[in-house]
Amino acid sequence: MQVKVWDDWKSIAHTLVGVVAYFIPALFIVFLAYELVSFAYKRKRREESVRDFIGDLIEFVFGTGVTALILNI
Repeated sequence: MQVKVWDDWKSIAHTLVGVVAYFIPALFIVFLAYELVSFAYKRKRREESVRDFIGDLIEFVFGTGVTALILNI
């Protein structure tokens, strides 16, 4: 399975939310809940695949990880 990462304009938003979540950890829960509900709704209508969902999570974690690396070097 090939995961789609940074495939649309929302990808930038996922990464930026990841950056902000480094400073506000509760945002991770909000993001995850939103992604799960969105995936369940879109999956039912065949608008989003599992690879898109995983890609969104990778974009978020990338934003958080890069922020942590930059601030802790």
